[in-house]
Amino acid sequence: MHLSSSSAAGVRFLTSVRERRGLNRSAREAGVGKETGYRWLREAYVAHRRGGKSIAETEAVMGLASAKSIAWEAEAAAGPGRHHLRVAVDTEVLFWAVYDAGTGTVAAASAAGVGRSSGYRWLDRRFCELRAAGFTVRRAQRLLRLTDQVTARAERQRAAAMLRERQAAAAAHEEALRSSRQYADRTVVLSQK
Repeated sequence: MHLSSSSAAGVRFLTSVRERRGLNRSAREAGVGKETGYRWLREAYVAHRRGGKSIAETEAVMGLASAKSIAWEAEAAAGPGRHHLRVAVDTEVLFWAVYDAGTGTVAAASAAGVGRSSGYRWLDRRFCELRAAGFTVRRAQRLLRLTDQVTARAERQRAAAMLRERQAAAAAHEEALRSSRQYADRTVVLSQK
């Protein structure tokens, strides 16, 4: 399982680093390896930098000045986390304007200058957004002019994604409880010495 820096172990690790306990000790106390610790440090560094903090403020808040922050700085400057293949927002707006005018997916994608797979991906995302906003399956289908087959596939994919999210959240919760118990047990043993 891929733990995030916001997990219980991640928060414990970042707090320990901020308290200047060192990378190895912080990782050991959080129950993770150094590589995971560096990944969490990078995530936190990039989040602080994108949040508007200067380099000095970020290093002060994190309690760490690392040579790796030069590489992290490039990632922070790259933008607000957009995927490198993601097209400009204006392109998607053009797609939706053409599609909403009654054109098909392939023609709207062509008019926007993107491949049909981008158009289909945007339709799937819009379907999921409508369903999350409380639209019924039929209402979302009518609004997006989808066939029964496409609607059924989109609904199956949405249900599978929701199940994966629930399972991942449950697994993360269980891992947080387990690691918190281990941390508490180690702390009690250390305090009794």
